[in-house]
Amino acid sequence: MADIRKFQEYLRHLLVEEGVSMRSLSLAMGRDPSYIAQLLDPQASRPRALPTPADLRLAAPVLGVPFAELLEQAWDVKRADLGKEVHAADRSVTWNHDVNDLSSAEREEVLNFISYVRSKRSAERQQGKERRRKKKAQRDAE
Repeated sequence: MADIRKFQEYLRHLLVEEGVSMRSLSLAMGRDPSYIAQLLDPQASRPRALPTPADLRLAAPVLGVPFAELLEQAWDVKRADLGKEVHAADRSVTWNHDVNDLSSAEREEVLNFISYVRSKRSAERQQGKERRRKKKAQRDAE
């Protein structure tokens, strides 16, 4: 994890640079209005934890920086590592000519359906194992 003091300095700089108030950023992140002020105040009576990745996703457009940059500053998640992960995930899906003309949203729908089918198959396998276990238990009891 990145140094919290370094993240605090970085966030203070962004707030000034973008002209964003601590209150408005807190509210944009779905937090209570004093969250950012308490996060940045080392003397706060209720020190706050670093924002979650979900918080940072909401903060990125308000602060005018990429989400990946905020992840790197707050949690030391390197953008290069994220890029490698995304590239590896993209390569794991090989699209044939039937789906080449689909939009990104349509491809996402296809991927969601594939996930659904896989989870359904997994549940069916689990049910099959349960049935076999029960049958074996019955045979053993007889």
